[in-house]
Amino acid sequence: LRQLHQWQLWRVQCGVLPQLPPALRERCLEAFVASSATTSALQRNVVAALRALGLQVDEEVRTELGYSVDAVVLWGGCEVAVEVDGPSHFVGRTPTGATALKRRLLAQGGWRLVALPYWEWDALGRRAEAQREYLRRRLDGVMAGLERPTRDALDPCAASGAEPGDARDASQGVD
Repeated sequence: LRQLHQWQLWRVQCGVLPQLPPALRERCLEAFVASSATTSALQRNVVAALRALGLQVDEEVRTELGYSVDAVVLWGGCEVAVEVDGPSHFVGRTPTGATALKRRLLAQGGWRLVALPYWEWDALGRRAEAQREYLRRRLDGVMAGLERPTRDALDPCAASGAEPGDARDASQGVD
């Protein structure tokens, strides 16, 4: 049911019909939000560095789509979602489909998002000032519009043959 919820979110984003029946959609959302988030050592380290910047950090914030955001901070007068992405979020250095979908949907929902890949954080070592500077740079980047999804991340329907806003019925197939 959790994966079916993500599939439904993708279909809604692409405007593909038919949608799941309302009762099933609700069951899928309930299953999706029922999964408990685990906080990794990496995430705890990032949150500690955000707090060292003097920021109030809200952890595991649940969005209206059911996603849990690792941390939310106020930066430049705006809420910024911070996702701490460990190795399970990647195949090599490419985000998994689930991670890419989450990023797209958060951005589409109006979130300013900073996604921190584990290898960038690990490269900083235990140098607290380097960690804080990295976070400042990434947060400033999202506020300046420098942190943007790639074209592929903005075109989630390309692989399916659907176009964003395309309300074709999946039972009719693709020409």
